[in-house]
Amino acid sequence: MRNYPRILYPLLLCVSLILFRTEPVSAVSIREILGLNPVAETENDPIQGKATTTATPAKEAESKPVAPGAGEGATADKNTWAKPEEGTQQSQKGLEFDYIQNLISNLGQDQRKAVLDDKQKFRQFVQSEADNRSVISAAMANKLDRDGNTLFLMQRGAENILRESYMNRLLIAKIPADFPNDQQVKDYYDKNKDRFVIGKRVHVWQIFLPMGKDMDNKTKVALRKEAETIITDISKGKYDFAAAALKHSKHEASQYNGGYMGLIKVADLIPGIENPLLALQEGTLSKPIETEAGLHILKRGAVVDEQQVELKQVDAQVRRLLRQQVVAQLRKSIFEQASKSYPIDLEDNRVEEWRLKLRTSQDTKPNNPAD
Repeated sequence: MRNYPRILYPLLLCVSLILFRTEPVSAVSIREILGLNPVAETENDPIQGKATTTATPAKEAESKPVAPGAGEGATADKNTWAKPEEGTQQSQKGLEFDYIQNLISNLGQDQRKAVLDDKQKFRQFVQSEADNRSVISAAMANKLDRDGNTLFLMQRGAENILRESYMNRLLIAKIPADFPNDQQVKDYYDKNKDRFVIGKRVHVWQIFLPMGKDMDNKTKVALRKEAETIITDISKGKYDFAAAALKHSKHEASQYNGGYMGLIKVADLIPGIENPLLALQEGTLSKPIETEAGLHILKRGAVVDEQQVELKQVDAQVRRLLRQQVVAQLRKSIFEQASKSYPIDLEDNRVEEWRLKLRTSQDTKPNNPAD
């Protein structure tokens, strides 16, 4: 096992558990590998619209301590995971300006500005790193830095960082800073206009009555009769479509919105719905349409024909796509060239021998409670 200078242990220990058993990561993941995430911030969940808080690695570690001696033979003191072993000397190194400076320099430009422009955020950033260092000190005091598997994980983490640093330097050197330029974006758009088209859409209202596969015929007949009655009542003005949807529809998403399903792509309509829906005149009702899900009473709104999205609307999307493509291509080329320049011979027989040996050893290995 290769030995590393002791000063490297805190860095390698932090990253090892994140990096082990991973595929090659993206070319912009060095900050994630190092654990240099921004200070916890509250933001809106893009799906649920709820406020969420992203924890820093230090806070995550703080909330889920792992006891080095947990399990059989562990001491009764629940806090032993944070105490040095008996007879060891605790080695705790404080934070220095140069160390914080290196951390800050590895943040993204926007994150760096946000942290440095706000006194409280910067304080939280430094405190988070202090918490990290305290946990590392506890781990070293408990001699975890001398554990063979931990040393292997640390080595694996260091090698991953080295690989990605090398990758990023090559990518920065090979990809022009202004790539893609305006002409390259326009050329891609012109050659791929069919990718930037919004298909035909239609405004749809619905009253839905579910009909399960296990429903008996008598119940199905009654449900079909109910659907016909609803259509008759709306046609006679007993109540409008919105009131009927609120009273009868079992589709919750539209039930409380007057039955309105939204502006739906025709291509996304479920089988059996498209033809009868588009055959309706705008504002008219369909007869009950039966699908595998149940009965649908539809009202058709305006149809929006297929539309070509203009370049200015997708400019940022195209730039991002082109850059992702060139990064992926270059990374693949780097791996291929490195494999040719520094080949590692993998004989099939030898690899199969490894597999069989490992499978046998894993089959006889006791289950890990953490698995």
